[in-house]
Amino acid sequence: RAPVWARDVFDYLKLARKKSEKFDLIILDPPTFSRSGKTSFATDRNFDFLVKEAAGLLSSKGNLFTSVNTLKMNRDEFQGKVMKGLEGSPFKILKPLSVPRDFKLTSAEEKNPHLKAFWIGP
Repeated sequence: RAPVWARDVFDYLKLARKKSEKFDLIILDPPTFSRSGKTSFATDRNFDFLVKEAAGLLSSKGNLFTSVNTLKMNRDEFQGKVMKGLEGSPFKILKPLSVPRDFKLTSAEEKNPHLKAFWIGP
């Protein structure tokens, strides 16, 4: 059985970097907003930093799945945050993912679906 850790993601990423850990797969699916102690996280404000920290822990052939569930960012803004987070790394967006066809979207959601996701790799 795999171990389970419950802690602030930024604390964990810092610890993993300190220990020089590398991962073959990282899944980033943060809440749109959260507060932990005196700090807060918002996808529209901090997502690029989260991607940068996670990408720094990927093995050379590792993959990163990242998604957000928010209307605060449109797909282009989300892609911009992901690209900014990947700057200086050997990783790139391999495949954008969209809302499954069987999921009914309103006309407004068709232009800006709340769910946005990318597969990232070397």
